[in-house]
Amino acid sequence: MTTFTQVASELEVPLADEKMEGPTTKLTYLDIELDTCRQAYRLPDDKLQDLTVRIQLMLNKKKVTLKELQVLVGHLNFACRVIAPSLVFLRRFCNAMVKLRKPHH
Repeated sequence: MTTFTQVASELEVPLADEKMEGPTTKLTYLDIELDTCRQAYRLPDDKLQDLTVRIQLMLNKKKVTLKELQVLVGHLNFACRVIAPSLVFLRRFCNAMVKLRKPHH
């Protein structure tokens, strides 16, 4: 890594220190944690916790607005990038939203 930064400075290529990460086997890219040792990818713990809280809040409500449902589906859609089989279950939410005409169901 030091060789690369030296070459970049010699060529006057600007590097942002906050975007550089040293040699590692785990890297977070686009809010998805990549693990090269396990050859796996997953959601970071903070994303999982946030998603769990959102789902629990939604389950505790008797009624939700269309906007609230759309926001939850957006977060679940992001999680489906990592959890591929879950797309089948997310489709039910999308089908339910298509049938809604009023924003206050």
